[in-house]
Amino acid sequence: MNANLFTRYIRSFYFVLVTTATIGSPIVPRNMVEYIFVILFLFCAVAIYLSLLASMTVLADLRNSDSHYFTKQKTYLRQFVSTHQNRLSSNVKDRINTCKSNL
Repeated sequence: MNANLFTRYIRSFYFVLVTTATIGSPIVPRNMVEYIFVILFLFCAVAIYLSLLASMTVLADLRNSDSHYFTKQKTYLRQFVSTHQNRLSSNVKDRINTCKSNL
């Protein structure tokens, strides 16, 4: 154990980062410069991964909210048509039926 405190700290930090990043076979650095490089590389890789994961989550949420909005609008249209069926002109009824068939 001739390593100074800084070296032990860097190696410990490297071990924790590699373990939590769960990469397949770890990159094995040989000297202090390589340890620091691998740590920075893993930080960048984890940041990119988390950024992509966040983007996919936002896209899925937007798609879900758009689908919910669309379903709600279809429900409102059905309610409107059933409530005002006798008062709608044949032109409006045809247009509504055309829109319904395209959905």
